[in-house]
Amino acid sequence: MVPSANRPSLLDLSQLPKVNRFYIAYSGGIDSTALLHALIQHPDIDNKQLTAIHINHNIHPDSAGWSKHCQSFCYQHQITFISKSVQPIDHSENACRNERLKVFQNELGEKDCLLTGHQLNDQVETVLFRMIRGTGIHGLTGMSKLSKHKHYQVFRPLLSVTRNEIESYIDTHGLSYVVDSSNQQNQYSRNFLRNQVLPLIEEHYPHVFQNVLLTSANLKKSEQLLSQLISNHNPLDIKDIDNAGMLASILYHWLEKFKVPAANHHALEQFATDCLSASHDKLPELAMQNWQLKCWQNQVYLLHSLPHKTPSKISTMLTANNIYNLPYGLGSLHIKSDNHLSLPVTIMFQRPQERIKLPRQKHRQKLKNIFQSMKIPPWERAHMPYLFIDGHLMAVGSEIKSEDFILLLEAHKAEYQWLSPQHLL
Repeated sequence: MVPSANRPSLLDLSQLPKVNRFYIAYSGGIDSTALLHALIQHPDIDNKQLTAIHINHNIHPDSAGWSKHCQSFCYQHQITFISKSVQPIDHSENACRNERLKVFQNELGEKDCLLTGHQLNDQVETVLFRMIRGTGIHGLTGMSKLSKHKHYQVFRPLLSVTRNEIESYIDTHGLSYVVDSSNQQNQYSRNFLRNQVLPLIEEHYPHVFQNVLLTSANLKKSEQLLSQLISNHNPLDIKDIDNAGMLASILYHWLEKFKVPAANHHALEQFATDCLSASHDKLPELAMQNWQLKCWQNQVYLLHSLPHKTPSKISTMLTANNIYNLPYGLGSLHIKSDNHLSLPVTIMFQRPQERIKLPRQKHRQKLKNIFQSMKIPPWERAHMPYLFIDGHLMAVGSEIKSEDFILLLEAHKAEYQWLSPQHLL
């Protein structure tokens, strides 16, 4: 049930998290003013836990006046107030949003929560905007009442309240707020939907907001069911999937579980097609800005962006109990021993043609065959350090050690380890 504007508070705090401090995204507009006032009046909220944070985008000529208005309101109600000035790269909605997110990320700690004034009209705008742009089931669920962004939580206590109810609340309590004239500029997509499209829809379908709220809740339940059915494992086993469209959908929801922004559906479908049609020696991949997908032996791996470079040759001295950091984020080498031990070594990479004599083996074996028997993925092989002493291959990574190297380590009561970079996301 949507709270009545005649109630003492509009807030639905049923999912309010237990945190150290609540930060209110306070623009001074009607929604954030109603939110802040309702929090101040609420009997279950300790005002000493509240901090109003105002962000001046330096775009509107009245922005300095808005900051003063917000500061005055907080001073009047004895609420801690923070004002931050930012310089977006342009006046677009996205640029301003990015600057706000930077401020929130810097100001909020891990045990803090950001409260925003998003209300039901905003929810409908969000769903409609995503539908026009193209989205999946997750996008159509709209904004969550409680979510996590970076290291802090985000809570939206007005998400089931309409704009009309907020206006009634403001009038009832005689609250003043700032009006941003740019909200009437319909060249912005959100403003066009808010000012031109939604009033027409609401005129013909008076219950549209409640119906969208109900639809969003139903889709959320469906999404939760999908989440339970899809594996949590990385890598993802796809050996029983033979339909590219199905695999693309599974990948979309699988990525959601890891909080990774999914690639567009066309890119996922192409990757899925490549996975199902690739020959055994192929390695289908899909690379994004900070992560990538790779398919190998009927497994899809979600990986951090991998180092692109490896040094051709490194000559150095490995000393016991001192960590040697490899360049390009390729990990580090460590010899642990209670004895003094210094080894002059040469480190190389990507030499699968090399051979090594393992313990209890009569002959030297090709590393390519060893990699295959140990099921080491190709991208890990490319980053594994080859350790040579006096021209003899002693170790590759941590697990592959020659018989001679093991005897050398045992003689000095030492252990050798490659602390590899974290590949899996």
